[in-house]
Amino acid sequence: MSKLANSTSRRRRAASLTLAFCAAVSFFAVTPATSLEGEPEQQFVLEGLNGVHVSVPAITGMDAQRSDIAQAVVQRISAAGMKAIDDKEFLNYTDVKSLVVRITPIKHSGKTFYSLNLDLTQMIYLPENQSRRVTVSMWDDVSVGFIDSNKDGQIKEDVLKRVDKFIDMWRRANGKQLN
Repeated sequence: MSKLANSTSRRRRAASLTLAFCAAVSFFAVTPATSLEGEPEQQFVLEGLNGVHVSVPAITGMDAQRSDIAQAVVQRISAAGMKAIDDKEFLNYTDVKSLVVRITPIKHSGKTFYSLNLDLTQMIYLPENQSRRVTVSMWDDVSVGFIDSNKDGQIKEDVLKRVDKFIDMWRRANGKQLN
């Protein structure tokens, strides 16, 4: 085998091992959150929650339409009986919680993998400096996935599955039944 072929082979193996390592770390980092799903330690932050503002930051490197995803999440939350808070109310009141849907794509060897993070955040003010606002995460759900090039809308479906888990936990935390 030539030195060039051997070098290329090593680079491919290193890239594959790196990707496998990242996937394994992500899996084990996510496992505790999903294994506790539904437990009081995860639900208590959702008690008394009446509504959320939905935010989907820009998605770079993918064809996914963030406005379509945001609209689908708002519809799902509204259908569950939770108030979907609009941008105006979110900007005018400091106690509104925001459900942030972050999708981070990773392209490798012509395939697209992604990290999906649902994060329930709230703005707080520091006592020593009331003009300084800090956004803190109260609850989050992290998952990873792979995009099948034959399936349009897969990202939106995956987001909505995670939103359904959020809604289920919210219902249990607030004693609400399925409609």
